[in-house]
Amino acid sequence: MTTTAPTTTQPPVTEGDGVIFFATRTSDWSGSNPVLLFDDTRVNIGQRFQDGFSFTANNSGLHFFSLSAGALAHTETILSLTDIKPARGNIRRESTANSGDDVIYRNTIVNLDRDQAITVEAMTVLASNGDDALISWGGFSFDDLFVDPVVFSAGRDSEYRPDSPTKHIIELPDVFVNQGDSFIEDSSQFKAPEDGIYYFTFSIGQINGDPARVALGVQRVTDADNEAEIICGQGNTNDLNIQSRSTVVQLEEGDLVWISTLNPSVYSDPDDYQTSLSGFKYSPSKASQVAWSVHRLWPWSGNPGVGFDPIEFTSVAVNVGEVYNEASDVFEISVSGYYFLEFNVGVLGGAEAGRPTYVKLIKGGEPENESNLGEVLASVVHEAVAENNDNVGRSLITLLEAGDVIRLAADENTGIFSDSERQTTFLGLLLLEV
Repeated sequence: MTTTAPTTTQPPVTEGDGVIFFATRTSDWSGSNPVLLFDDTRVNIGQRFQDGFSFTANNSGLHFFSLSAGALAHTETILSLTDIKPARGNIRRESTANSGDDVIYRNTIVNLDRDQAITVEAMTVLASNGDDALISWGGFSFDDLFVDPVVFSAGRDSEYRPDSPTKHIIELPDVFVNQGDSFIEDSSQFKAPEDGIYYFTFSIGQINGDPARVALGVQRVTDADNEAEIICGQGNTNDLNIQSRSTVVQLEEGDLVWISTLNPSVYSDPDDYQTSLSGFKYSPSKASQVAWSVHRLWPWSGNPGVGFDPIEFTSVAVNVGEVYNEASDVFEISVSGYYFLEFNVGVLGGAEAGRPTYVKLIKGGEPENESNLGEVLASVVHEAVAENNDNVGRSLITLLEAGDVIRLAADENTGIFSDSERQTTFLGLLLLEV
């Protein structure tokens, strides 16, 4: 597969454009130095990401961060955001049962003080390269980019075991952020304050091989439905593990959102708050509203020489700006600017166990044309043998110009799992128009 690495050049920006950054590492990390160094800064609006390792807040306020790491086979993976108390947004996989490399990621929302500096500590060996950008860190400031931000983040510091095996709303008693007062502490539910587009991200902890299956639920005026699901299959871990994923939904005033467990327990502790739910109303102040969220509703498995380019999506939840072309399964950019992109892929296990999952986000090129496939912006990989279905995902921030076309593509022999619970999703939000 012939592809090219990103070569994006930022257009001129001014002090008032806001704060957005995205940085990656183009090679493996040895773990010899605790402070993780990112050697490829792709986006740095506001110039708050400095020296390849430190983000400094320009003002007091709410910030969104996303971390990803390439996890090596049979190796612990531990990353943490420094100087955030209580600790949130950390990646901690102590399990060494994974038989191949994969990607772990996690998003969080935190309140920072003016000039507060944040770094990422990585005490374990990590995998990355220039094309796939498996090690990455990105984020943005809400106050700079959103009108009257409605933002929340909540979690729990202990394991959750419901009284019965049926679906239960997970109690999230620790509320870290609740700007707009839309997260209801007593019921652990978010209540939409008005009609609009909303982004939600959630994570769960898994321990000692116990299965973990958590869904993001929405109670609308007309019905209730699960909008997204995380699966951590039984037997895929021999110790502590974590999984994350996100989605974008259209809500009406009064709609309720929560996370619920479909298995006996989910793990969490006060060191990392593995089980958490965060979100915000998409209300850009320096961009037109451009947002999409699309899903697959059934699995796919490739054969030797047969890839899936582009990946077909069968359910459209949000398509503001008409970016997603349902006929061709590509995403056609009509507004130039900096986009937050995120894709989650279900890993096919069970009878299809042993299939890797390797999915690329590509800009330009021609699907299935080996000589001109386009430019790889980022990838997810899950080489570990999955005894049961699993999940993998990541996010990025990138500059896209009007006329750009992006798509997701799966390599040959890849296995993708998805069903009515929407385990495979691609979403995007325009943060800053240029």
